[in-house]
Amino acid sequence: MFVGRFVIEKYYINIKVDELKPELQNIIDEINSKGKSNVNLNRLPFIVKAYDIYKNEMNVFENPFKSIEEYGEDKEPYFEDNIKKSIEPFMNEVFSGEEIKKITNLEAIEGTSIVLGIPIKKDGQIIGGVFLLKPVSDYISALNGFNMVFLFMSILILVIILILLYFSIKPLIIPLKDMAYSAKKMAQGDYSVRIQEKGYGEVEELANSFNILAINLEEASKLAEGLEKTRREYVANISHELRTPIASLRAMSETLLDGMINDEQEKQRYYQIMLTESIRLQRLINDMLELSKLQSGNAYLEKSTVDISKLINLVYQKFAGIADDLGIELKLKNDIKNLPLTYTNAERIEQVLIILLDNAFKFTQEGGVVTISSNIDNEKVIISVEDTGEGIKKEDIPYIFERFYKVDKSRTTQGTGLGLAIAKQIIEALDEKIWVESTIGKGTKFSFTIGIKK
Repeated sequence: MFVGRFVIEKYYINIKVDELKPELQNIIDEINSKGKSNVNLNRLPFIVKAYDIYKNEMNVFENPFKSIEEYGEDKEPYFEDNIKKSIEPFMNEVFSGEEIKKITNLEAIEGTSIVLGIPIKKDGQIIGGVFLLKPVSDYISALNGFNMVFLFMSILILVIILILLYFSIKPLIIPLKDMAYSAKKMAQGDYSVRIQEKGYGEVEELANSFNILAINLEEASKLAEGLEKTRREYVANISHELRTPIASLRAMSETLLDGMINDEQEKQRYYQIMLTESIRLQRLINDMLELSKLQSGNAYLEKSTVDISKLINLVYQKFAGIADDLGIELKLKNDIKNLPLTYTNAERIEQVLIILLDNAFKFTQEGGVVTISSNIDNEKVIISVEDTGEGIKKEDIPYIFERFYKVDKSRTTQGTGLGLAIAKQIIEALDEKIWVESTIGKGTKFSFTIGIKK
């Protein structure tokens, strides 16, 4: 603002100096043509003096300037001597034929003054010069009103700019403040916070990226909570499954060691129970290791050409006798006999069939039926194991392949509770699918796919 004011003052003064020059030139022209000028110097708003080349004042004005000395105001700066002393440094320049225009500080007059000088010529010869002297303060006082207007307008423009700047920056500041607040909430573990995707350009993109980050962190947090819950449940289930055989083994061992059983037949019964519980404990540990290996992705399942009809028939023969002992009818559908060759892992498919048949026998009452059937769909052989048991409730089906999950928690059954989880991991490791369909009161059907050899 002050720089602008300084520039305007300089520009204004220069304009006024240019306006003075024609007036001085008119005086010169009059002197050159008439020898004298009839301009009344005392009525001019500036001082005009004429000096010859010997620096003596020339008598070329009919109404010469009356100095302050004549009025007795001896403290004023405009004495004849002061005027001459201030103009004298510029005389030689004018006497050499140059016109001068100066805005400078003079030697004997305080403040900045305007000095103009034009040579006087006679018959082509320079005989002297006319000089104009005027304080710049005369113009500065005239600018005071303008300066006040300029100051007011500058403040007004500054206020308008600040208001416009505020409303321009506000859409940028609000999202950034929201982000700062949301970042603090996220640091405290609250990943549900979201910010409005408002603003311009990069700010809107940043808000969008922030929300995506919050969503990902929220999902990761929920996943971590789910994994922690699963881990706790897994440890609790393992502890429960291990506790039963270990407690049984300890109780029977203590009873035998204390000599409380004398009957040899009773002792043999205890030994048999201990052996059964030991086998059950070994199966549980083996299944846990098997499941852990499958889930880690370290289990390499090599595929080869497999006669699936022959494989299913072998498994059927193994379970036929078990089915008779349990009073369950095991059926093998005719479509099993003519299945195309498949490309899979024979050992693992046999393991899955055994798991599914074992599971079917557990939940099928005496007199029930377990059926092995097949179907072909989109270059896949679909193998199904169906029973006529009680069926599975709809709300339990999503969890049926989880570790240690039991549909009827009030009912204790033989097994480790890991069979279906292992079957699912095997099928997925072979890049196949397994699913379950069930109707309460009618039974359950487990199915899985096997790729046909191309």
